[in-house]
Amino acid sequence: MIGNQTDSTFGGNALLDDLIRYVDQGINCKVLLIGDVAQLPPVGLSVSPALVPEELKMRYFKEIFQVELKEVVRQAQESGILSNATVLRRLLELDQVKYSPVFDLYPDLVRLTEKNDLEEALNSAFLDYSIEDSVVILRSNKRANIYNQQIRNRILWYEDEITSGDHLMVVKNNYFALPKESKAGFIANGDQIVIKRILSIQERHSFRFAKVEANLVDYSDEPEFETLLLLDCIHLDGPSMTYSDGNRLYKSLEREYAI
Repeated sequence: MIGNQTDSTFGGNALLDDLIRYVDQGINCKVLLIGDVAQLPPVGLSVSPALVPEELKMRYFKEIFQVELKEVVRQAQESGILSNATVLRRLLELDQVKYSPVFDLYPDLVRLTEKNDLEEALNSAFLDYSIEDSVVILRSNKRANIYNQQIRNRILWYEDEITSGDHLMVVKNNYFALPKESKAGFIANGDQIVIKRILSIQERHSFRFAKVEANLVDYSDEPEFETLLLLDCIHLDGPSMTYSDGNRLYKSLEREYAI
């Protein structure tokens, strides 16, 4: 997911260029780039530049080695998900994905044809497995917000905007919430947290915040930490706060603290 287009989020420079330039400052350094060729490329690009050996060689004049892992170890051998995913990967390799593929049905892969089937399927998944092991994959953040709200209201019967036990995904790095001795080091963009307690809800600088105690999902054995959540982000149609809103918040903080 490392793009190379200019982005004000990263100081206006191309992220991949910045990474290679930084590594070049060291001595005998190597870069290990790990990705999935079937994964969506960075926003606005048709391919992931960090996963194209020829482009890396031509752009940075480096010696490039490529290895592709193909042995599946995390799915049952007769899995319908695995079978259909394998077919889809082969079509991608041959550049033959022109239309939406038709998947074969298996015990672990069913096609929902009626509107009410989805609610029944989700109820069954939550009961037979768990909420944490049940995932709804959608095409856009906007639809994800709609589905998330309906699931909370109609299936889980949640009335509040957030509640203890909620899983949230971090959309911006946080280097200050965790103690120095934390194994995680910092809270990274893409990490998942679990809300343990909601301490307060407050409105400041025309934005709404929640002060909470939470855990990192991947470091659940570590002590809970206290942090501030920007509630406005939960309902955004995009992946994170817009540049204009972020700048407005920054300017307001700048005035308050006379930065």
